[in-house]
Amino acid sequence: MVIRHVHPFDAATFGYDLFDPDRSYRAEVDAALRSGGYVATAPLLLARDRDNPMAPALSSVVIRAATYRTPLPPADEADRLASATGVVGIAFRTAELLRSVIPPEQLNWLHLHIVDVQAEQEGRHALVFDSSWLAPGASRAAGTPVQHYRLPVADREWRVEIGLQPDAASRRRTTPACSPRCSACC
Repeated sequence: MVIRHVHPFDAATFGYDLFDPDRSYRAEVDAALRSGGYVATAPLLLARDRDNPMAPALSSVVIRAATYRTPLPPADEADRLASATGVVGIAFRTAELLRSVIPPEQLNWLHLHIVDVQAEQEGRHALVFDSSWLAPGASRAAGTPVQHYRLPVADREWRVEIGLQPDAASRRRTTPACSPRCSACC
């Protein structure tokens, strides 16, 4: 399954075969074709980054859905496979995604750790995000409360742990007031 459309254009990705046996992209592509729903990957390197080592700045997640000759996915898996024309996907660099949703003032004192549950169970790279990626040295303070959440992402589940960084209380006092919805610091 060759990548034929990329926006914005990326020469390193255009024409790349998602069924490359040296990579692990095929399982999620096949799952999207079979399921008729959204399928997310575990943390991975995008095709454009495939020759680099896994690093926080490159860690990404792709959400894919199959395209069919019919307006809606066929109800039966065999019919879905027979009428599939390809897949579409959207890629997220996880550090950039989290940077865009966590207010900067909260990055100073919150510690966020996200793990892909299925990838962890399969023994694959499972770390979706850790606050230390955006603030080197950031860690969760020992002995402080931790909030645990399960977050569904397409067909996967992420385990989200939110805690405080060491000295968070002193940093919070010097941080401008955050959003009115915030109940953790105000």
